[in-house]
Amino acid sequence: MTETMVTASKSQSNNLLRRDVRFLGNILGEVLVHQGGTELLDIVEKIRETSKSLRAEFLPELYAEFKTMIQELDSDNRHQVIRAFAIYFQLVNIAEQNHRIRRKRDYERSAGDAVQPGSIEKAVQDLKERGLSHTEVEEILDDLSLELVMTAHPTEAMRRVILDIHKRISEDVMSLDNPTLTLREREQLREKLLNEVITLWQTDELRDRKPTVLDEVRNGMYYFHETLFHVLPDVYQELERCLNKFYPDHDWHVPTYLRFGSWIGGDRDGNPSVTSDVTWQTLLMQRKLALREYQRIMIELMGHLSFSTNIIHVSDELVQSIEQDRNSVTLKKWISGGMKKSHTASNWPI
Repeated sequence: MTETMVTASKSQSNNLLRRDVRFLGNILGEVLVHQGGTELLDIVEKIRETSKSLRAEFLPELYAEFKTMIQELDSDNRHQVIRAFAIYFQLVNIAEQNHRIRRKRDYERSAGDAVQPGSIEKAVQDLKERGLSHTEVEEILDDLSLELVMTAHPTEAMRRVILDIHKRISEDVMSLDNPTLTLREREQLREKLLNEVITLWQTDELRDRKPTVLDEVRNGMYYFHETLFHVLPDVYQELERCLNKFYPDHDWHVPTYLRFGSWIGGDRDGNPSVTSDVTWQTLLMQRKLALREYQRIMIELMGHLSFSTNIIHVSDELVQSIEQDRNSVTLKKWISGGMKKSHTASNWPI
C-alpha cells in the first residue's frame, strides 16, 4: 500500500470510530431524556460543550462560570450528571475496544500474505530465518512455560452484571459494521442498544455492600468463562498453523505451555477474610466452571459428530477406550462432584 492509501485507510477507520461514539452518545441522550427529562440532557450537554471550549482555549471568565454552574447543581442533579458522564465514558471505551479489533482486521485484510510484526507467525518466521531446526524449536516449546496470574485489584469493583451488559453492547455495536444489514435490522439493532443502555442506567455499578472474597472470585472467573475458554484454543491452533507453515516436514503437536494461576480466594497475605474454607470454596467454584465448560464443548461437539458406523469403520481401540472411560468410577465421581476433598486436583488444564 502507498503512503496515501495508508493515510486514507486510517482516516476512514477513524471515521468509523467517530460514528460509533456519536451513535452511542445519541442513544445515551435519549436515555437521559427518558429517565431525567430534557432538563438533565440540557445540563449534561452544557457541561460537555463548556468543557470542550475550555480545553480548546482556557478563559478565566468561562472557567469561573463553569465552576459556578456545577456548584449550583442540587444533589440529585449532580448525581445524575456524574452518572451520565460515567456511562458515556463506558460507552466510549467499548467503542474504542471494538475499534482496535476493527483496525486489526483491516490490517490483516490489507496485508494479504505479509506477516504481521509482533505476531505468533512473525516469531516462528524469525526462528526459521535464524536457521533453527524443528528439533531445536521443539526443545524451545518443551521448555516454554508461561503462567498468567490473576488478582483482585482493589479499584476493580464493577459488578459482573455490568460486565455482561458491556459485552452485549460491544457485540451489538460490532454488528453495525455488517454491510448486509437491512434498514429494518438496523432499526432493531438500535432499539436493542437503546434497551441495553437503559438497563445500564438503571443498574447499580457498585454493590451496596463490601464485596466478599467469593464475589471477587466470581468476578475473576468471568474472564475465564467469557473469554479465555474461547480464545486459548485459537492461540494454540495459530501456533501449530505457523509451525506447519514454516516447518512443513514435521508433524507438530504443540505442548501445553500456557497456564493460569490466581491469587483470588487463596491469598492469605494480609487478608483475614481468606480462610481455608474460602479457598476450598474457590477451588470448588473453579472446578465447577471447568467441568461446565468442558460439558458445553462436548455437547456442542456431539452436534458435529454425526458419523454413522454403517458408513465408516471405527477402530476397536477407540471403542475400547470409550468403554473404559464410560465405566470409569473416578470419572463418574468427578462429574457428580462426589470425589473426596483429599483427592481433588486443584489445577485443571485450560
